[in-house]
Amino acid sequence: MMTWRIIRSREVTGSAGSGEWSEYLCYRAVGTDVHLAICMHEIAAVPTEWYNNEGELLTEFADKDGRIALPVTINGEQFEAFDGEYLRGDIGQDPNLPEIVLEDLNVETVREALEVLEWSETSPNEIAQVVQEAINCAKGGTD
Repeated sequence: MMTWRIIRSREVTGSAGSGEWSEYLCYRAVGTDVHLAICMHEIAAVPTEWYNNEGELLTEFADKDGRIALPVTINGEQFEAFDGEYLRGDIGQDPNLPEIVLEDLNVETVREALEVLEWSETSPNEIAQVVQEAINCAKGGTD
């Protein structure tokens, strides 16, 4: 499967008590089509068994500075970052939102896709330009 590439990000706040998280408007080229989707990092809580009774990180899970040693694999998933609360892994498509296939990369099709994805933070012109430049760069082998 092709990797999602981030175009832009936004902070989203959920219902009371659910906190705030980042969402990413991403694209990937599949053949001659461009796919757009809202993506997020895979996240996981740090296992409680990594800490002693005093809440200190056990040495076998720590780097030389006493922080969580990264990257780490949990249940077959690799996590590359720790944000102070959660381990963050790869970017993946939000399973609750559609993946939009753009057969033509023009402002009107991008505008329609952004409406479906409920992404109003960035203009369709800007998204079309960023994606086209990235695709041209990739075709030239300098991405």
